[in-house]
Amino acid sequence: MVLQFDTLALSLPARPGEPLRLGRDTDWAPASSGAFAELTTVSRRHASVTVDPDGSVWVTEESDGTVNGTWVNGAHLLPGARHRLRHGDRLQLGHRVACTVRITGDGPC
Repeated sequence: MVLQFDTLALSLPARPGEPLRLGRDTDWAPASSGAFAELTTVSRRHASVTVDPDGSVWVTEESDGTVNGTWVNGAHLLPGARHRLRHGDRLQLGHRVACTVRITGDGPC
């Protein structure tokens, strides 16, 4: 699974096991924090993407919530609730950062 960000020239991969954390906190979200460092609409600990062993992909907004919210295909996520992602979904962090979900492989989409 890869998150392909529109305006950041950024692709972030995720595999089963370790969550892909999205945010500006360098310790908590090392893969994304550099790209989001100046983007104040993305929270320090915004959301996590996980890939289950069966290939299903999930996003969870951090349970404390974010100031600017998280959306999938225009639907606002509730803090702490897992939401299933499918190939082609649009994931939005805050009001200015968006990406397309790309799922490849043998797992379910």
